[in-house]
Amino acid sequence: MKTRRNFFRMSIAALGFLAINRFGSKAKAAQTTKTMSKSFVHQVYFWMKEPNNAKARVKMEKGLKMMDTIPTIRQSFTGVPPKAERDVVDGSFTYSYLVIFDNKEDHDIYQKHKTHLKFIDDCKDLWERVQVYDSVDA
Repeated sequence: MKTRRNFFRMSIAALGFLAINRFGSKAKAAQTTKTMSKSFVHQVYFWMKEPNNAKARVKMEKGLKMMDTIPTIRQSFTGVPPKAERDVVDGSFTYSYLVIFDNKEDHDIYQKHKTHLKFIDDCKDLWERVQVYDSVDA
C-alpha cells in the first residue's frame, strides 16, 4: 500500500512539473514575441578576405563590439557560423551582426552615427562581401 501511495505522489508531482514547464515556456515565447513587435531588425553578414587571419579577426571583432556603444541600438548579437549539418543552412559567411532597434528612425540614426561610419572606414579593407537584410514587424 505504501509503495502505491508513493507511486501516485511521484506521478502527480511529475505531471505538475511538466505542466508548469509547458505553460511557462509558452509564456516566455509570448513575452519574446511581444517584445520584438514593432522592432526594426538589421542583419549584416560579412565574408572576410582572409577569414583565417587572426589579426584581421581581432580587428573585425573589436570594430563590431565598438558599434554596440551606439545609443539607438536596443540589442545586438555578433556571431559566427556553426557547424551545420542541414543543406538549408548557409555557413559561408565569416561574421554575422544582428542589431535590433525600436523603430526605423533609430536605425537611420545608427546608419549615420560616427561610430558606425568609423567601423566601416576602419574595417572595409577586411571584407570582400557584405550582405544586409532588414526587416520590420509583419
